This record gives sequence, structure tokens and C-alpha cells, in this order.
Amino acid sequence: MRCISLRQPYAYLILHSDKDVENRRRRTHHRGPLAIHASLTVNYEACRKYGLDPEKLPTGKVLGTVEVYDCIRNSKSKWAQRGRYHWLLRNPKRLRKYIPACGNSFIFWVGL
Repeated sequence: MRCISLRQPYAYLILHSDKDVENRRRRTHHRGPLAIHASLTVNYEACRKYGLDPEKLPTGKVLGTVEVYDCIRNSKSKWAQRGRYHWLLRNPKRLRKYIPACGNSFIFWVGL
């Protein structure tokens, strides 16, 4: 399955909250399932902003899947950042058991 690495807490927010957009510099032509990998990097400021304990967020693991259904520039989502491509996400599903994996800055393949 194709996979994308995200810093924490963004991987967590996609799978446990209402984060329905991933902001990227590059567009994607991928549509369909996409695994969500939590990178080893944690954004501590964002954790504070969203009230999450950075020490409790898993890193270096595949946490779940979402469906990418479009990629646009002008999403109305509160998560959309101006000037970025907005990968539109839906149907988040958390894995019961996280899968250790090395991340990548581009879409990569992971066995699920």
C-alpha cells in the first residue's frame, strides 16, 4: 500500500480528529487508500496548540489509513494552508497494532 510520513501530531489528528486535508508543496495524482506513517519528528508547538502530550504520541510507525479522494488548491477546510496543494482525505481507519516502519519524504510503499 502507498504510504505517507507525517510529523506528529498531524498523523494523530488525521486519524483521531477532523483533520481532512494534508497540505503539501506537491500535488498528488494518487486516489484511494493511503497509509499514514508517523515520522520520528514531533512538532512540539503544534502538540501544545492541540492539547496533546508529545511523549504519548507514537512515532516511527504506520498508524492507520485514509482515502485520498482529490487534490486541489482552494479547499474550504479549516486545515487548508494557503499556497499549498490540499490532499483531501476521508474515511480514517486506525490500525489495532501499529507497524514499525522507516518513513520517506515522498509517497512510499509499505506492506499492510
